[in-house]
Amino acid sequence: MVYILPFSRLREKVREARMRVFFAATPHTLTRPSATLSRKRERGRREGTSSEKHRFVARTQSANYPEIKTAILRTAAKLFAATGYANTSIGDLTKACAISRGALYHYFDSKEAILRDMLREHIADMASRVAAAIEVSDRPELQLRNIIRAVTALNAQSKNEQIVLMN
Repeated sequence: MVYILPFSRLREKVREARMRVFFAATPHTLTRPSATLSRKRERGRREGTSSEKHRFVARTQSANYPEIKTAILRTAAKLFAATGYANTSIGDLTKACAISRGALYHYFDSKEAILRDMLREHIADMASRVAAAIEVSDRPELQLRNIIRAVTALNAQSKNEQIVLMN
């Protein structure tokens, strides 16, 4: 008796047979993938071709690294304030900053890191100005007046950061 399989079922049977042959030949990949990876890494270390030896190469920073990082933060604040954080992509940031994606990732790990550093810097600046305003006088009325002036001046200087902070 001849049994005829539909073409799709036949294809499925062939695929199953190939998978059985493949996994029968390499059972260790199913049970212990970490062992396979560690053997490859060890072999690479012995041969001197491991990518891990290049992992800890010290990167040099340009002389104007802080200025570039600050410029990226300011541009990102402007973009986040205009279009919203969620609506801004890394591509939008690279276009606005006129740098490559790789250069942006050299300064920041992610879009979240940009937002975190921007807000951390803004809040630290605000805290230092408030602390300086308090130290000017011992009278509470003057301290409050100085705090209001300092925070208002900071908000006027960094309008975009304040909009991002409020959203």
